[in-house]
Amino acid sequence: MIWLVLQAVCITLVVTEGSIFSRLRTFGPALWRQLVSCSLCLGTWVGGLMYVATHGISVADWRSWLQVLGFGCVSGVFAFLGAQLIACLDRLSGPELEVQRPPEVQYSDPKTSPEVLALMQKFQEKSADPPQ
Repeated sequence: MIWLVLQAVCITLVVTEGSIFSRLRTFGPALWRQLVSCSLCLGTWVGGLMYVATHGISVADWRSWLQVLGFGCVSGVFAFLGAQLIACLDRLSGPELEVQRPPEVQYSDPKTSPEVLALMQKFQEKSADPPQ
């Protein structure tokens, strides 16, 4: 049961916080956008649907529906707490660090570098001298 809650929380946090699903959170009607942006709301639905998928329910038995609601609420609360923890850690980490890159090395054409030109000039001077 704990693993099922953990799975529901992870799915919820990936959808509500993950950058890979940012487009999903901005697409569709307003109710959908609110649902997938709220970890408590989405966590409740994901938890309830996962409980139904793994345990099944009896449509006529009200206790089954109560278990679905209870499991959904538990997973929603834990998803909300996880989202709050992520937000707190984000604030504590401070501003985003910029990647320090080494200064760009400018590569020159090997034919025009001073070292190569000096070697070519020595070679030409040597070859221009007649053999003795």
